[in-house]
Amino acid sequence: MTILEKVTALLGEGAVLEAGTDRVPRVAPGSPDAIALLLGTAHQEGWRVRIEGAGTWLQSDAPADLALTTRRLDRIPAIEPSDLTATAEAGIGLDQLRQQLADRGAWLAIDPPGLAGRTLGSVVSTATAGPLRHGFGPIKDHLLGVTFVTGDGRMVQSGGRVMKNVAGYDLTRLQAGGFGAFGVIVLVHLRLRTLPRADVTYVLEGAREDLTQVGEDIAAAGLTPAALELVSPALARRERWVLAVRLAGSPALVAADEAGLGAASGGGRFAPLRAEEAHAFWMRLA
Repeated sequence: MTILEKVTALLGEGAVLEAGTDRVPRVAPGSPDAIALLLGTAHQEGWRVRIEGAGTWLQSDAPADLALTTRRLDRIPAIEPSDLTATAEAGIGLDQLRQQLADRGAWLAIDPPGLAGRTLGSVVSTATAGPLRHGFGPIKDHLLGVTFVTGDGRMVQSGGRVMKNVAGYDLTRLQAGGFGAFGVIVLVHLRLRTLPRADVTYVLEGAREDLTQVGEDIAAAGLTPAALELVSPALARRERWVLAVRLAGSPALVAADEAGLGAASGGGRFAPLRAEEAHAFWMRLA
């Protein structure tokens, strides 16, 4: 039997996708247990397996006998707005996850680069963070727990659905930026925040040195921007350098930070961006 025939017998025809341009067979298991079964078999048979999410981020050029994609792991087993936690499978797209969280009044405060459909697992495994890292920390700070499958098919659970202190190795944080070295991420327990009722972006144009000083003054003033970025004219698509400040949170908190921006800018006039302008601006920066 060929590898493809063995995989079909193992997981069913629905798990086998068309081969990509590299002609490597693609397999999309429908559950974490199916991934464990596949990897256990691959380990026994000596197959080389390449791991992919939705295939929108990294180049798929590693030599392999088959490619395992997590795109069918797209369920959200739990969202707990009162606890500000959620559990999602690794193959769900970030855009879909964000929408379902927003419908429940919750927010995952990350804005990684890449297409909207890139998977949650790819964000965790590459630890790619965007401008929101300034206010809410790196990817590892948004993880409560991770379930992953090792190369020989063992299912490993680290952390959980709640914050707690644990002695020993923190396998959850090791997964962030591990690029799959410890196994295939199949389930992620997330730390959420309340969906901001106010979310505004201000920009200030000027010389790079002057804007750098304004940024330092903002930090010294104790303001709490969600994002604070010094942007080149080419990236900002403006004639001069731009200092961009994103404020997100309760209306009272945002209003207080807005009042502090004027004092920190030394008389400079921050200009607000319309919602659609702000979205496009931060997407370019991510």
